[in-house]
Amino acid sequence: MRKKYEILLFVFLFLFLLGCNQESEEGEYYNNENGQEPGYENGIERGEEPVEIPVAELEIEENEMATVPFGEEIWAVYTSIFDDERLLAFRSYQGREMEKIESSLHWQVMIEGRESNVGVQVSLDKIIESIHTRQTLLGEQQDTMAGILLQIQRVEDYLTHVEESPFREDVSELQRLFQERYESFSAYAKHYQEATQLELSFYTALAEEVQDLQVINNYVTAINRAYSDSQTALQEVYEISNQIGEIKDIFVGIAEGEIMMPYNFAQEVAIVRGKSAIMEFNGHTRRIAYLTFDDGPSYYLPQILDILAEYDVQATFFMIGVNLTNPNTHAHVRRAVAEGHYVGAHSMTHIYSRIFEQGYGVPEMLEAIDLIEEITGTRPILVRFPFGTAPGMTETLAAQVQGAGLRVWDWTVDSLDWQDGETRESILERTKAQIFRDREVILLHELSITVEILPDLIEYLLAQGYLLKAYDEDFHFPVNHIGNPDL
Repeated sequence: MRKKYEILLFVFLFLFLLGCNQESEEGEYYNNENGQEPGYENGIERGEEPVEIPVAELEIEENEMATVPFGEEIWAVYTSIFDDERLLAFRSYQGREMEKIESSLHWQVMIEGRESNVGVQVSLDKIIESIHTRQTLLGEQQDTMAGILLQIQRVEDYLTHVEESPFREDVSELQRLFQERYESFSAYAKHYQEATQLELSFYTALAEEVQDLQVINNYVTAINRAYSDSQTALQEVYEISNQIGEIKDIFVGIAEGEIMMPYNFAQEVAIVRGKSAIMEFNGHTRRIAYLTFDDGPSYYLPQILDILAEYDVQATFFMIGVNLTNPNTHAHVRRAVAEGHYVGAHSMTHIYSRIFEQGYGVPEMLEAIDLIEEITGTRPILVRFPFGTAPGMTETLAAQVQGAGLRVWDWTVDSLDWQDGETRESILERTKAQIFRDREVILLHELSITVEILPDLIEYLLAQGYLLKAYDEDFHFPVNHIGNPDL
């Protein structure tokens, strides 16, 4: 009977762990959030210190051990954790969308308010309201992470009643990693809250008819510094999440029969890392980085191709159908293919609701692929969904993708080069901090600032021993934030 429950435990752990790597949209797992929750006033968490995580209590009498349904209890716990992880990913998406809207409103205020602030008060009020909402959701996200810790503790408590469980070490490691991730996220949240408070003061100052330009400049400097500190702290969250993903890969190996029971936890972690490191050549591990560029073809594509040619490296491009309809881009798209780069699809419209909610995900990809084939004579199979697979990719959509014979890539490194207010230094620093695996898929966009940082990024990767290659359909490997090995 004990073996039966241990097998059930494995199944439940495996299903949960498939969902552990939700973070990073177009990084972006943890950036901003939105929603309302009791315990916050004006979107600001009460108190500045991270909340204490209470130790979960489990009361099971010794003589009740034979009747406790461990499998059902643990299944309920991990189902809840899985739902929480998806909620965290979705709130990150919501926050990013709010930031984009705020950015548009910000420039509207800057342009229309040059001579008078009379006509921009509505926009300022909308920005302030949006910032309050993001603050509230940040605290809500912290609460959710704290709840996950409690639930992991419950599983560990259950395992104390299962003699010689092969999964105890795994669960203990997960407990430690989730605790560290919570602490790192708390450090990130502290800087993020500081930045948003400064933003509120900044936009309040902009509403005044008579402004002190020095005060405004001081706000901008302080806001940029606080956001920079928050991004540094966020790298810790990314790295810990990658370690959580390594444990997930162990369970994938067990499920696929590649890892036999009983197994050595530390040894299997090392093996998983070795497999993700790709291959060896002449006795040396080959490190490979895949530069990927979204949202083209654009005005900047020829400049990007020139830089790639200068360093004799290849890249992968994910292009939007509406941009491909511009005949002026076709020569550059053909050049990309001719020079050994891979051109994949990034949907027709890049509209979240159409792609994930209205059922046009696969049709839009196929339409964009038709355009690529018409322009280049090659028909790609690799696509990247706008905003990544999490949280929008449902099981139904994943099945449709597979049925259409398509492959999907998200990313392992998010440069966030699209964010307003970024500098060459901030983008390079953030991107370099995420590069440590032997195989990286780096998310970039066809933007002016990306053209500026690209030579430095390539030189850094080459100095770290990476080969820079384009996607190869004959050697596909899954890279998606929903943990689906079949995409």
